[in-house]
Amino acid sequence: MVCDIGSEASIDESDKMLSLTNKNFQSREDLIEAARKIAFVQGYALVIRRSKSEIYVVLGCDRGGNYKSRKVPLEERKKKSASRLINCPFEIWGKKKRKLQGFWKLEIKSLLHNHEPSTDMSGHPYCR
Repeated sequence: MVCDIGSEASIDESDKMLSLTNKNFQSREDLIEAARKIAFVQGYALVIRRSKSEIYVVLGCDRGGNYKSRKVPLEERKKKSASRLINCPFEIWGKKKRKLQGFWKLEIKSLLHNHEPSTDMSGHPYCR
C-alpha cells in the first residue's frame, strides 16, 4: 500500500469507518484495504493483530499492544528514547459470512484511540 493522502481528506471522516459496517466485501483484502485507507486519512495506521485466512481478521492500531517484560530490571536496561506501543484500544474485526455467500463483513469492537492522530505518517513502520 502506498501511503499517500488523496483528495478524500476533505470528506467528513467521523462516520467513514462506521459506514464500512453496512458494506459487503468480496474478499479479506478488500476489507483490509478499505479500513486502512480510512484510518490513514484520519492519521492512524492499522495492522493485522490476528487472522485465520478464510475465517476472520482482527485489525488494530499500530500503537496498540504492550512491550513484553524482560527479566532484566528496568533500572539496569538501557532506556529507549521513544516508545511506540501504548496499548491503544482501537480494534475492528472482519468476518467471512457464509450466509452472505462468502462476503466479508466488518464489525467494530472499539473506535477509540488513546493518542492523537499523526500529522506525519512516515513515522509509522507500515507506511515506510
